[in-house]
Amino acid sequence: MATFNIPHQSTVGVGVSGGADSLCLAVLLNNWGQKHGIKIVGLTINHNLRDEAAEEANWVACQMKKLNIEHHILTYNGPKPTTRIEEKARDIRYNLLQEFCNKNNIQYICLAHHSDDQSETFFARLARGSGIDGLCSINPIAQRGNLTLIRPFLNTNKEDILNTLKSKKISWVEDPMNQDTTFERVRWRLELKNLWRIGLTKTGILLSTKRLQRAKEALNFYTDLFFKTHVKIDERGFAKIAISEFEQIPMEIRLRVFAKTLDTIGQSETPLSMESLENALSNFKKCFTLAHCHIISYRKHIFIAKEHARQEPLKNIPAKKWITWDRFRIWCEKPAIIYAGTSKKTQKNIPFLVQQSFPIVEIKKTLEKSKKLDYNLNTSHIKIYIEFISKK
Repeated sequence: MATFNIPHQSTVGVGVSGGADSLCLAVLLNNWGQKHGIKIVGLTINHNLRDEAAEEANWVACQMKKLNIEHHILTYNGPKPTTRIEEKARDIRYNLLQEFCNKNNIQYICLAHHSDDQSETFFARLARGSGIDGLCSINPIAQRGNLTLIRPFLNTNKEDILNTLKSKKISWVEDPMNQDTTFERVRWRLELKNLWRIGLTKTGILLSTKRLQRAKEALNFYTDLFFKTHVKIDERGFAKIAISEFEQIPMEIRLRVFAKTLDTIGQSETPLSMESLENALSNFKKCFTLAHCHIISYRKHIFIAKEHARQEPLKNIPAKKWITWDRFRIWCEKPAIIYAGTSKKTQKNIPFLVQQSFPIVEIKKTLEKSKKLDYNLNTSHIKIYIEFISKK
C-alpha cells in the first residue's frame, strides 16, 4: 500500500462482495489502516440480479461488523440487464461506488482483482485483437472522475488469498456466477488451466503487462507532446491540426492524437474503438462525423468541431454568476442567453460547420416599468467571459 501514497488520515473504501478475494482485501486493509491512521469503509453492491443477492449482502454486513469495519450496502433498483450482463453489471457497480464516494468525500477505493483476473483479461483482450493499451490489461491504479481506483492484489495469487483467510479462520461465499460458462471470463478461467500445463505462467503474463504498460507510457508521452505543440485548441471550442505535420508522425501516434482531440472536443461518454479510429484515418474523407464531432479537411488543416446537434440547447445566463454550458464556463455582467451557432460575421478561413458550433452570447432585452432596455453592444462595454473546459 505504501506505493500508492495515500495521505495520512484519509478514508479508503473497499469493494466487498463476500467472495474470498474482496473479504481478504478488507481484512488486510483494516489491519494496515489501523497502523497508519487510515479509516477503511466496506462497500457492498447489491445488483438485484439474483434472488439471493440481498441475503448475501446482509451476510457481508455481519462479517464487517465482526471485524469492526464500517460497512454500507449500495443497492441497484433500476432495470435488470438481459444482454451483456457482465459488462452492464460492472458499469452499475462502478457507478454506485463512485456516487457513494463522491457524496462521502472518499477519494480512494481498493478493489480485489488479482493475478488470475489479470491473466483472464489479457487473453480475453488478445482474442479480440486489442492493441498495446488493451493488453496492458488491468492497471494497478486508475482514475474514474475524482475517484482513484487501487488494486493492491494484482501480483497476488489466488492460493495465497485463500490460505490467508484459512489461517485467520474467516469464511467466505462463492458466487454461483463464477461457475457459469455463459460468461466469457469463466470460460477463460477454465481454459487457462490447460495453458498453465504447457508452460505458460502467470509470472510471464504479469511481466508482459508491465512491459506493455511501459510502452504505453512512452507512446502517451509523445502523443501529449505532439498534442501540446501542434494541436491548436481554439477558445471557441474547436481544434485545428496542420495536415503536413499530422502526416509526418507514426500511425500509432497519429491514432492517439486523433482520439485525444476527438475526446477533448466532442467529450462523448462512449469510448472510441481502435477499429473506428483506424478506419477513419485509413479512409480519410474531406468531411465526416465521429464521436460527436465534425472532422473537416480544409485549406491544409484538419478542423475538428462538436456537432451542432450534439451541443446543449439555449441556456439563460444570470447576471454576474458563473455557469457552465456544454463545454464552457460563462460569466456575464448582464442577463443573457447562450447557444451554439454562427456569429453575424462569418469567417472565410474556418469551415461553416465549425462556425455552427461557436458559443453565441446575446444580451437579453428586458422590461422594467414598461420601459424597454436595450443593451447595444456597439455603444456599450459589457463584460463577458467565456472559457472552454477541456475534458480531464
